[in-house]
Amino acid sequence: MLPETHSIALYRLVQECLTNISRHAQAKNIEIEVFKLSKSGKSGLQVIIKDDGKGFNTKKTDGLGLPGMRERVEGLGGKLKIQSSVNSTSGTEISAWIPTSL
Repeated sequence: MLPETHSIALYRLVQECLTNISRHAQAKNIEIEVFKLSKSGKSGLQVIIKDDGKGFNTKKTDGLGLPGMRERVEGLGGKLKIQSSVNSTSGTEISAWIPTSL
């Protein structure tokens, strides 16, 4: 069973991504993947959220959403990666890996 802190962090991460996509991305499709993945000998959960929206400049973000996501993931010893660009034809991909004891 996943610790409550991890469950809440994952829920909030996906929630924030879906909120941002609905407000800003103009996406038609969203893909969410969650799976177990080992990195550097540590077991963890990988979450990948992709959209086919217009993308954004990852260096210029307003608001607290993306920094909050990063803080939650890194606070659990994980890593957050954001891939996007302005007027992207491939949308945005946010991936998070959070170590677990599963």
